[in-house]
Amino acid sequence: MELPIRMSEVTAKRLEALAAARGVSLESLVSANLDEFAADRKTRRTILKFRREAGVKSLTDLGWLDGYTGQSIDEILSFESTERPPVLLATIEDALRRRVKERSGWTGVERMVLSVQSLVNEVNNGGFHQFFFNSSRQHAPAITDDLRRIGCDEAANITRRAVDALGLEHQTAEDIQRVIASEGSRDRLRDPLRACDEAFYALAEDIPAKLLSYVRRHADGINI
Repeated sequence: MELPIRMSEVTAKRLEALAAARGVSLESLVSANLDEFAADRKTRRTILKFRREAGVKSLTDLGWLDGYTGQSIDEILSFESTERPPVLLATIEDALRRRVKERSGWTGVERMVLSVQSLVNEVNNGGFHQFFFNSSRQHAPAITDDLRRIGCDEAANITRRAVDALGLEHQTAEDIQRVIASEGSRDRLRDPLRACDEAFYALAEDIPAKLLSYVRRHADGINI
């Protein structure tokens, strides 16, 4: 789609200078920035608010998911070119958690999605301490292997350091709960876990992208 844009002469000159500095064409520079602006969360919220006031709640015609509404895994992945990996994964996770409430058990691929999603959600929200404190600790014994399986070796190394900081010989969910609940554990673990938190935050975009790639390759292992 071609979109003629009027701008001031000085704006055009600045954009030309920036394109030259980055070694890209003016057209690709403008297109990339428009794509980023159109996909921005603030843009999404503005459009959604306007549509809700008009009685229209869906954003799927604009390439955005509206949460899980019964779609198949293929239907969710069909938004991959227009939706961010964290949103796609959150939708898949929501679908899986709803299904698990209805019937127990999940496939290996499904378990890995829940495992890695739990880690990312908890650490980004409250650090590794929160991951170990909440029920998400059930994934701790297998989480480093799960990360390596999807190609996140650096994240696996960081997570291994966090798990090792607990000082457990047998890293079961029960033992982790016991350590986290013990007197003085927060003070003892504060510095080593904080270092792991900061290193993990630097991989914020890498992990979801690789998990989604894994899901795409093993979509037949997800039953929603």
